[in-house]
Amino acid sequence: MFINLDKENTIPLYEQLYQDIKKKILNGHLAGETKLPSKRQLSADLAISMTTIERAYNLLVDENMIYTKEKSGHFVVPTETLRTQDKNFRPFVCLN
Repeated sequence: MFINLDKENTIPLYEQLYQDIKKKILNGHLAGETKLPSKRQLSADLAISMTTIERAYNLLVDENMIYTKEKSGHFVVPTETLRTQDKNFRPFVCLN
């Protein structure tokens, strides 16, 4: 998986990583059930801390974009699940 992080950018690395993976999921570049690289592997590949990767992955888990299988890693949520979540989304509207 190709990820380009700008270490000179004012946006934190975990946020850049989170946004990049999220964009790849929403654009269909990462299909449902795709296994994401391990935190250790990404840390080595991108030369960033595992804590940075953990923060990005946790944000994606919190948004139900990815899920964790015990002792197997992180996986992209199936596309059908993402579409169902989208249909159930109701934005808050303030009528003042």
